[in-house]
Amino acid sequence: MKILLYHQHLVRTPELIEGRLLLIDSEQSALANTYIGTSGLPNNQRFDCLASPGRGPIPQNSLIGIDCYQVSTKPIYMPGVRGVEGNFYKITLGLNQDTHWTAFIRKCRGGSRI
Repeated sequence: MKILLYHQHLVRTPELIEGRLLLIDSEQSALANTYIGTSGLPNNQRFDCLASPGRGPIPQNSLIGIDCYQVSTKPIYMPGVRGVEGNFYKITLGLNQDTHWTAFIRKCRGGSRI
């Protein structure tokens, strides 16, 4: 089974903060891939914005009482959006939920940016 683990520092800044999305192969106990990514918009990537869908960073599962997130594998191409400049993937809470946070993926040297 593959597991996704996302990590990003949360601070107040007008700059876009990048995080890391790790793809872990639990059957081989190995890191399968690492992606550069971001969640949230500039000036909204801080702890007090965790409850701001569409603007703030994606909150930790335990903070909002859910077991998992669902990530759409169908990209929405957004080349003109600063910070995305490529594919956008919608993230929903658990299964069959409508609330979403921002997550950006774009191509970069050596793989994709998530």
